[in-house]
Amino acid sequence: MTKLLQISVVILAFGFSILSIVAAPLDPNTTFRVVNVSVSDTSGLNVRDFPVEASNLGNAKVVGHLSWQASGIITSGMVVRFPNGALWRHIRFGDIIGWVNGKFLEAEPFTRTGEQLPEKLFCGGTEPFWGLRVSKTSSTYDGAGLKNDKWVEDEKLDFLASNQIAGRPTKTWSVTLKQKSASQYITTLISRTGEYCSDGMSDRDYPYQAIVLPGNVPVPMQGCCQRDIGR
Repeated sequence: MTKLLQISVVILAFGFSILSIVAAPLDPNTTFRVVNVSVSDTSGLNVRDFPVEASNLGNAKVVGHLSWQASGIITSGMVVRFPNGALWRHIRFGDIIGWVNGKFLEAEPFTRTGEQLPEKLFCGGTEPFWGLRVSKTSSTYDGAGLKNDKWVEDEKLDFLASNQIAGRPTKTWSVTLKQKSASQYITTLISRTGEYCSDGMSDRDYPYQAIVLPGNVPVPMQGCCQRDIGR
């Protein structure tokens, strides 16, 4: 194991222990179907631009509707939980992207031979602020944590590898990206521990936790990831 990876694993274990905990997230690859909506409800289930408590529904714009029998609904894994127990999920169905009250969604049967990271992820963190989009064709990085001026905002990165780390009790993957214009790398450790990840600033909780090591200088940053359903 390289020195850089050893450092990152130690930081990962420490950082994850202080993240806020709410409830165990579902696998972000899980799909959903609409429930608790009457067939006679011709307008279907409202999808809104942001999650909101029942008393303030009028403040959230309706961006689409789901039929009472809609299925195959995908989710980013991001949720918002309100004090009254309501849980809203961030979803996509066709061209509709928005938020739905979770009481109207039911997880569909999900069979897999081994859990995999979604093909596209968006990760980010605060203080310092950074963002990382991960996919095999369009990875980009924007943020702090480097002690040189060689990084370009939203510069595309080469996707090199995504490997599940062996020997851990949780599901953790190491994702390696390379800057196209220089021999510098971003190593990201992404983990799903059975607890939600909080960015520490918003009311949104995420299914993955992340430690990012941008560049050749080990300046690790902590953050959260979700399935990227916007692309």
